[in-house]
Amino acid sequence: MLLSLAFSLALLSPAMAESGLRPPLQLGVYYESLCGDCLHFIVNQLNVTFAAVPEILSVTLVPWGKSNQSAADGLLHCQHGPEECRGNRLHGCVIDALQDPALRMRTVACLENGQKTLEESGPACLAEAGLDWAEQDACAKSDASLQKMLQYGEMTHLLEPALTFVPTVTLDGDQGSKVEQKEMVEDLLNFVCRTWQRQGGQMPAGCP
Repeated sequence: MLLSLAFSLALLSPAMAESGLRPPLQLGVYYESLCGDCLHFIVNQLNVTFAAVPEILSVTLVPWGKSNQSAADGLLHCQHGPEECRGNRLHGCVIDALQDPALRMRTVACLENGQKTLEESGPACLAEAGLDWAEQDACAKSDASLQKMLQYGEMTHLLEPALTFVPTVTLDGDQGSKVEQKEMVEDLLNFVCRTWQRQGGQMPAGCP
């Protein structure tokens, strides 16, 4: 997860950073923009969990999934086609543009929730976050966005074991066992709360 720190993609709770308390759990989310399972996880698990216990989580979003770069032409190819590549790049631009962790999370969740009608729902999601749709759409077509995607790709390819399913979640850099990975994807709030308590942290008010 060193690359995630270098690229400053973490959604770190300011309250935790300023309090001098133990560092938050590092949650990595490897996903792609037009994946139905990713939509469900980000909207119903990740967004809900971060809203409940932001003080114990630092989230790194990696919108790459099963994408790849063609050796022949250098173009990106995504599991769900060109629109997913566009969506991934838009997500990357929005992640970089929003510095407030809660706002960033809500905006990405909004984009995911409207993934099938991005042209209709996307502008409203960005406007609510104070971002201009045309600017972010232009960003998604830029060389800088392409380089960001390749960085996301490198982060994804460094996963051990290798990514075979999206979303894939890591906690403090670890995917856990198959059972633990399933729990993270299906019951994230309970999983992070139990982990936090097991490591000696006081259970936050937002935990079940």
